[in-house]
Amino acid sequence: MCTNYEPYMDAAFARQFGVTLPTDEFKPEAYPGYLAPIVRNIVHKSDNEPGGLECVAARFGLVPSWAKPEDVEKPRLKFATHNARVETVGQLPSFKHAWRNAQFCLIPVQSFYEPCWETGKAVRWKMSLANGEPLALAGLWERWRRDDKIVESFTMLTVNADDHPLMSRMHRPGDEKRMPVILAMDDYDIWLNASPELTLKLCQQFAAEQMTAVAAPAPRRVASKPAVA
Repeated sequence: MCTNYEPYMDAAFARQFGVTLPTDEFKPEAYPGYLAPIVRNIVHKSDNEPGGLECVAARFGLVPSWAKPEDVEKPRLKFATHNARVETVGQLPSFKHAWRNAQFCLIPVQSFYEPCWETGKAVRWKMSLANGEPLALAGLWERWRRDDKIVESFTMLTVNADDHPLMSRMHRPGDEKRMPVILAMDDYDIWLNASPELTLKLCQQFAAEQMTAVAAPAPRRVASKPAVA
């Protein structure tokens, strides 16, 4: 499971997608409860307005519409929603509304982090594309609303990686190995506009030879604050 990553927030990214970057202040590394940018189809547009994409600030860890206000005000929900298993995402109460309504998004990432236990203890490793380019993870977004409060949030989709040459080396021995769904650039538009049935075909392991990994011990963390608009 991925709980920590480095958001990609470069002007070149904005030009690539034809979006405007949010003015919100983002942490250099995102953890559950932190704000980070996501790209999705424009949500509010008139019937005569052409479609397009928007980049919005959203909370890492999907907040379902039925979450209680007192829980949303906390840095994290009582239950973990930052990752969604592809195998069960359409059935779980936290995710099924976003999944069935095809609320797909792209999560722009420079690198993500996983714990490697090959030394006998957890050592944080940094995962990136071998060519140094940023990547996009497959995500789901949701909107929580109570009176004048709105919280945009998202989750990363993950697949089994027990047989993946790189990702099988991560996480505690004996635990199931998982990895986030890394999308090929040619699949970005397909992901954002496909049906839930079609998107399952895109949720596959990413080739290990196109990835690189190095040990990267974690810096001192700063306590997160609720990401409520």
